Amino acid sequence: MKITTTLLATILLSLGFASIASAEGKGHHHGHANLDHRIDSWVKEVCGDDAACAEKKRAHYKQRMTQYRERVQKMCGDDEACRQEMRSKYMERRAKREARINEHCGDDKACRTKLREEYRQTMDKARKQCGEDKGCWKKFYEEKKPK
Repeated sequence: MKITTTLLATILLSLGFASIASAEGKGHHHGHANLDHRIDSWVKEVCGDDAACAEKKRAHYKQRMTQYRERVQKMCGDDEACRQEMRSKYMERRAKREARINEHCGDDKACRTKLREEYRQTMDKARKQCGEDKGCWKKFYEEKKPK
């Protein structure tokens, strides 16, 4: 049942992410309301009523989205097939991460939130340490690979 729930959630998130990314790429703004709502829900879940924490999380999210858009533009330009491939790879990594979280935490929301935050911090460290160095990333993934 957990696997089914995880797969369903991943598919729904994939569709939501793809539609938002598609809307952003084409200059439409109707997807931003849904994205803003999801960000606000996540921030509320992680930070509660801590305004400083909430502002820090929102700023981090905006920075990461800017970096992602720049990377996609650098790698793909206007090549829509390339953009779809990058999105697909991202969603695959995200689904694997969510499956590991689901396996470890089950329905424990606090555990899930904690693991997601730890993952975010780990990836921030990797980005800072490795940049675009694929060899460094491969080594990093091997060291951090779940047992």
